[in-house]
Amino acid sequence: SKATVSVLYCMMIASSYEPMAANAMPLSPQTPKQKASLMQRMLSMGPVRRTSRDEGSGERRLEVTFVRHGEGVHNEMENGVKRAGKGLLGSFSGLDVKRAAKESKTMLNGIMEGARMKDPNLTAEGMRQCGDTRGKLGVFRYDAIFASPMLRTIETAANLFPDKKIILHPGCCESRSFFEGFNAGTMKTELLSRLSSNPELLARLDFTYVPEDKWWVRIGETDTQLHARAQRFRSFLLSLPYPATRVAVVSHGNFLKSVTTDSLKWKNCEFRTYALQNGTISRLASAPSSEEPQESYYFQ
Repeated sequence: SKATVSVLYCMMIASSYEPMAANAMPLSPQTPKQKASLMQRMLSMGPVRRTSRDEGSGERRLEVTFVRHGEGVHNEMENGVKRAGKGLLGSFSGLDVKRAAKESKTMLNGIMEGARMKDPNLTAEGMRQCGDTRGKLGVFRYDAIFASPMLRTIETAANLFPDKKIILHPGCCESRSFFEGFNAGTMKTELLSRLSSNPELLARLDFTYVPEDKWWVRIGETDTQLHARAQRFRSFLLSLPYPATRVAVVSHGNFLKSVTTDSLKWKNCEFRTYALQNGTISRLASAPSSEEPQESYYFQ
């Protein structure tokens, strides 16, 4: 009958929307009662929204702009160690014993300070970098913003995306060696306490994925473990339970090299955009990046 054809047509159209999967019904209702029930359930679904899966392929495609945090206090310290290291090499070539002793002491102090440092904030230079990068990202639209639950990434995300909700996720935190105390995070209760002085920022943070206990990685995460964690995070992004086509992730240098499979070093506040689809990741040459921002790409 015409009624049956209409119902089947509606079902065929609705099958491209995610709500249909949660309200599955027989494709060929046989009785008037089944037809009426189907129509009633379809009408009760309310407005439908397209998912972020490519039409015709059934595979989700997600564009992700990855951003490294701005300069942190630990980066400032690391730069001092590197300068001392270059000075030490220079002292060897010039046989300058006093200079060698001075540079060696500077290096040792810096390394020990890094081992003691925990979850550092951004420096003034890091805040300035955020301001510069915000001007490049400000015209783009993102369906969700994710950040590592470390202070430097939280501060970076908050400055890059004013007034936006920031979803904290431990899956994109940094790897950690024995001498990198600054890559140890802060327990959720303590983090909430430290951020309580900024209620406006705190209200923008979503702690859904942050457990109450220790969430950061243990000392000595191997490359294999890091790559596996990066793969899990990519899978997490592709399985978001709501429609999303473009997201931003604020994270850390080593993790970003792993999650993007891009061996190029990430500078502070540098950003690049990649496409995730069918278990693969590829950089988008015409998408937003620090090197050549395309202001019309996501402009709305």
